[in-house]
Amino acid sequence: MVMARRYPLLLLMSLGVALSPIYLFESGGLQFAHYAMAVFILLCSVTYRFSPLSRSDLFFLLYVAYVWLRELAALVSGAPLVTMMVPLHLTFVFFLYFYSRRHLYSQSDLVAVGHAISVACSVAFLGVILTGFSLQSGAAPVRAMGTFNNPNQLGYFAVCSGTIVCFLYNLKALRPVQFFLVLMISIFLSLTSLSKASMVSMGFLLLAQSGYLLFSHASREARLVKLLSCLLFVVAVSSIALMFELWRVFMVVDGLPFVDRLVNFASENDSSFTVRGYGIIASASLVELVFGMSSYSAALRHGGHEVHSTLMSQLTYYGLCGSGFLLYFFWRWFRTVLVSHGWLAMCLVCGPVMLFGVTHNGIRFLLFWILISISMSKAAGGSK
Repeated sequence: MVMARRYPLLLLMSLGVALSPIYLFESGGLQFAHYAMAVFILLCSVTYRFSPLSRSDLFFLLYVAYVWLRELAALVSGAPLVTMMVPLHLTFVFFLYFYSRRHLYSQSDLVAVGHAISVACSVAFLGVILTGFSLQSGAAPVRAMGTFNNPNQLGYFAVCSGTIVCFLYNLKALRPVQFFLVLMISIFLSLTSLSKASMVSMGFLLLAQSGYLLFSHASREARLVKLLSCLLFVVAVSSIALMFELWRVFMVVDGLPFVDRLVNFASENDSSFTVRGYGIIASASLVELVFGMSSYSAALRHGGHEVHSTLMSQLTYYGLCGSGFLLYFFWRWFRTVLVSHGWLAMCLVCGPVMLFGVTHNGIRFLLFWILISISMSKAAGGSK
């Protein structure tokens, strides 16, 4: 593609990433970031020449097509028209993944995305500061949500942005100071959201990133530099934790709310798999187990709520057939990162978001697909 044509598209994509934390409309609807990405997709569809689908693209497309068929069948059987928002959104997601992955094929593209995610984290940080957050425990601790519609969205944003920042830094697309500041913001957002899944996922991310920094290079000099960087990182995080603890002691506060949330993880009712909707599939018939029961039917059996899981929701809605396509696509994603960057990078890139997805349905989140696009792009050493 002519370079002059690439810059407006890269700007639109970066704008969509930067606007991702701004939620001015109801959840499930279009936000400003979606409009920016929609223009990006439209221009790409006009500018790009047709290229053969990779195996990953093909199975993702088969999954989207199956969702269309299953939800159309539910619509004919009496489901409301709003049900069709599910396949419409997945179609949007497919083209976002398809074009953004192909558009990222140079180091400068990754640098631009790194700047965009830095802006997005800054916006989210300002949103939390301006709307308020609480570091004091109480009967009902205040969960920050900033510019999002609920705290779990803020927590998931923290996980996705933190993962993207770590991956881009490892690809040398971010400077150390920028990486450190943005990662600290992501940790702050996760803690103030009081999302248990987010905090656990962020902890896994920090462990994976520390392991990558320590063991990803063979030379002794490089390992020494990475070790010192890791020690500096641990000291910085420990200093922040100590600051919070001193604040807690001198302010005579019983405890920090994010600590209380983690300590009481197992005893809280909303942590159970039953509440998350895992048990719905037990009521499925053999036909529904194979072909799915549709998102509408599953919601009826769960008191009007969706299944709160990235993978279990798809297995429940679309059965072994539909979810099989998606699982194969995810496997191709894991394998691409593994072959290109090693098992530590695979744990770093894929682990946190999938861990969050155990108790939340993260398949609709825009940054989730941006993360997949980046890690499978040519610029990151992925498949073409």
